[in-house]
Amino acid sequence: KQFFKRVFNFFIILIIVIGTVNFIISNYLSDDIEIAVINIIQKSLKKPLILDDVDFTIFESFPSASVKITNLLALESDGFDNDTLIFAKKAYIDINLIDILNKNFELNKIIISEGILNLKFNNKNRGNYLIYNNNRNKKNKFSIEEIVLINTNFNFKQEKNDMEINWSINRSIINIQERKFNFNTDAFSKN
Repeated sequence: KQFFKRVFNFFIILIIVIGTVNFIISNYLSDDIEIAVINIIQKSLKKPLILDDVDFTIFESFPSASVKITNLLALESDGFDNDTLIFAKKAYIDINLIDILNKNFELNKIIISEGILNLKFNNKNRGNYLIYNNNRNKKNKFSIEEIVLINTNFNFKQEKNDMEINWSINRSIINIQERKFNFNTDAFSKN
């Protein structure tokens, strides 16, 4: 009886602490976190992002906290038709809770839901995805180590070889480590 009572008390205290932390972060720090995350991403890109709404959430991608971006649009790099590179009805940028307290954000994981990803290579074999800015702030990093695509269309086109690929992705997890990519994908190839 004594053991179960202590375990029960521990869980009650844990729930109260998590609820209090959630309340404090959601009500007092969420706007600052949203602005900081968007600024880190904007400074890391050559072109500005276009987005509708930004919300901080703890529970939608639990156990991580995340910044939820609605209708995210990133345009392709210069030298192309200024068309869509990435579109997501919902995008989540995961944040470590400890980073929130330290205000030292490292953005390593992005989840794209209900999106479109268009990769193109022109006749000179130059990609339209070269939108990343090399000027990096060492305190706040935006280095993607994991990309999760959910219900996303992936289009690939290479003009030089006249190659075109169209996938309808149910779920894909892409791990990136030192220029090595590991794909775990459930997709249907249309073309």
